[in-house]
Formats: sequence, C-alpha cells, structure tokens
Amino acid sequence: MDALLKPWALGVKYDGDATYPARNVVLSHRANCLSFTTLFVPLARYLGFHANYYQVEIPAVWDLQQTNTLVLYKHVNAIVLLS
Repeated sequence: MDALLKPWALGVKYDGDATYPARNVVLSHRANCLSFTTLFVPLARYLGFHANYYQVEIPAVWDLQQTNTLVLYKHVNAIVLLS
C-alpha cells in the first residue's frame, strides 16, 4: 500500500472522476475506487496474495448528467485474505 499511496512512491491520489485503466493510474497518479482496485488486485496477486474485487453495498445514489445521462454510483474495493 505504501508503494501505491505514499508521496515518496507512486503517490496515487483519489479523484472521483478518474476512471482509468491501471496504466493510466500509474501515469496520472490519480484513481477512483474502480481504477485503484483495477491496479491493486493484479499487483497483490503478483506478490502472492489472494486478492479479489468486492462490490460494496451502499445506498443507491443517482445523478443526472447533462440532459440525457443518468448515472448510478456504486463502490468497489479489494479484499485480501491473509493466512
């Protein structure tokens, strides 16, 4: 986690609008929950951890963007099983 979040390393910061593939997270140092998890899970698996995606149950939040786009916000994170 330090290698991803600390300023002296990759220094990824949260940005709710940053829905990027993992490569773009590394280049921009910004990620939302989905982008960060998309980077984190494969890295954790590469290091030998049993990591999986986890969709968090949250109350429905809807947003009307522009005049013809309705967005339903959800949240995802990762679960790492430690023995």
